[in-house]
Amino acid sequence: MSKVNYSGLETSIYAYRNQVKRESDLIALFVHWYLVKNDFVCVIDGKKTEILPENWNESEEIYVINYSLDSKGYELKILNVDKETCIVNLMKKSTERTASFSCVIKNHISNLRNEYQNLFMNLNDLHEMLSKEFTPLFKEESSKSTSGTQSRESGASVPRPNPPEAIYDPLRIGGPVRPPLAPVGIGRSDLDPFSFDPLGTGGMVFDPFRNYDRRLIPTNLPPGAVPPRARFDPYGPPNPDELIPGSSTRVGPNPNHLRPPGGFGNDHMFM
Repeated sequence: MSKVNYSGLETSIYAYRNQVKRESDLIALFVHWYLVKNDFVCVIDGKKTEILPENWNESEEIYVINYSLDSKGYELKILNVDKETCIVNLMKKSTERTASFSCVIKNHISNLRNEYQNLFMNLNDLHEMLSKEFTPLFKEESSKSTSGTQSRESGASVPRPNPPEAIYDPLRIGGPVRPPLAPVGIGRSDLDPFSFDPLGTGGMVFDPFRNYDRRLIPTNLPPGAVPPRARFDPYGPPNPDELIPGSSTRVGPNPNHLRPPGGFGNDHMFM
């Protein structure tokens, strides 16, 4: 354990030597010195000062002193359980969180009539108890503000989740263009007839009309019989003599381009 610097403690005890009435007063003065050393200030009628209020030891049972640190209010209470024991409690008003410990007075105060050099005993133990219990309470806010300031100064931003990666297609030239699909949406276009796929990709059922003009694909059904975007495989042989609308080109090859053998001059040789 590093050596504790008690500078200022003797001055504080000397400043209130005429107000000390009991041994517990010295415990309160030591706690006050510790808090002031850690940048606390007393709050008296809205004013901040290092001086204790005039009635700080008026009560024989309890000490109540208000402090402030980094614009946060704290309340110190020291309760005399008996002549030998007291309970030291510090509360942060904004969160009502508290830190406390019990102190055996005779283990740290010898005699009120002694000089300062012989007045205290085991000061390191008392200081260690204060640091152990109080420091986490008032250093918590300071560490949060410090870390926030460092983040802003360094320009570090809050980590954000990585965007979902698009599906990789090894046969595609360039980057993937298909948006990612949720796991529950995979295969929905094959199962749900009302599902809409913005890319027009289908499933296991072949759509002969996809990427083609419906007028160019022969079918034996009347116009309008197949709903838009329906996956329908036309059945039956197409009319080979049907012309493409607005063109003199036939849909399929003319079956008469090869004459039957024997030169019968007709197409009924197999009937």
